[in-house]
Amino acid sequence: MPKQIPVHISTGRAARPVIDASISLAAKFEAHLDALAVGYISPSTAAYAADPTGGAAVAAVFEVEQDRAAQCARAALGIFETEAHHAGTKLATHATPSKKYPPMRRQRSALSRDSMT
Repeated sequence: MPKQIPVHISTGRAARPVIDASISLAAKFEAHLDALAVGYISPSTAAYAADPTGGAAVAAVFEVEQDRAAQCARAALGIFETEAHHAGTKLATHATPSKKYPPMRRQRSALSRDSMT
């Protein structure tokens, strides 16, 4: 019998089926729900990062996208929290925007330098 159920609340797809199923499962087993929603930064934003000449513009675009991603994550968790409280389910929630990573070629070169030292 599970006593703690991890739940990933999607911000890119309909979250209702996951919310309903996790709350039902928690009620059946009297379990605690631990929900996570990650707001994803649009893949098209990465195209800006490939252009090395637009430094300030790239930073501004990423900041706007990260704020939007965080808002999506909080909104998804807000719906989940409301439904869980109505059902009397114990829960913890975590919202986070996805992290910004450098382009893959830079990661490889950094890894090569680290492995040589």
